[in-house]
Amino acid sequence: MVRAEKKRKERSGIGRFLTFLFSIMGIFIGTEVHVPFTVITVAVALGMGFDAMTGAAMVLGGAIGFATAPINASTIGTCDAISGLPLFSEMGLRTVFWLCSTAAVCMVTSAYAKKSRSSRKRAWFTEWMLENWSLQKTLANAK
Repeated sequence: MVRAEKKRKERSGIGRFLTFLFSIMGIFIGTEVHVPFTVITVAVALGMGFDAMTGAAMVLGGAIGFATAPINASTIGTCDAISGLPLFSEMGLRTVFWLCSTAAVCMVTSAYAKKSRSSRKRAWFTEWMLENWSLQKTLANAK
């Protein structure tokens, strides 16, 4: 029983780590760069026993990182220049807001992942929706 609890925490930790990693990436680059990673995170989530929505939500950290970035030149730098404020002013407050927003996304993603793993009826994407997503081909079809 202890081993199962440890595995569950490891799975949740991987999801939180990926969400936080994408949030850090979102600080420096835009959200459109994260779109190809959705395929990878969905595959990771399905491999850990979660549903596809959990994998897509892991990439959501990148959007939060971009939206609340304390040092993003395309958002904060432009806004500070237009408004006449010193460049990257109030970075401490923005950093706290970024950390809180990223933590909130991590908690919501973890809560949904736990809910979807415990009961497949409560998950948004179930197995029957993913049965045509198979990447495997039989040898007869590969010719």
